Amino acid sequence: MHCYVYYRVAAAQASAARALVQALFQRVAAGSSAAPRLQIRCDPLTGDHDGVTGDATWMELYPGVSPGFAEQLEQQAAQLGLTQLLGGGRHVECFRDAPPCA
Repeated sequence: MHCYVYYRVAAAQASAARALVQALFQRVAAGSSAAPRLQIRCDPLTGDHDGVTGDATWMELYPGVSPGFAEQLEQQAAQLGLTQLLGGGRHVECFRDAPPCA
């Protein structure tokens, strides 16, 4: 199963959010078969491609996690204060690989 978490980060909160995401990655590294990754959406309307000069959508990717991971992840995010830092909250979605087509 793969877990994706997306949310908006205000430019003024980008440095603090980045530090908390790094701490979160360190806490959950043992629960994944691959290292988690952080991506920042490129916004063609504002020209903001780094997530620092303006508000940005961030996405955390957690590949190869087990069932129950998402609940543990959100508990960790709340304990670190990441959830409270974000105005719009974190949106968590998990996907599994589809079986091969016949």
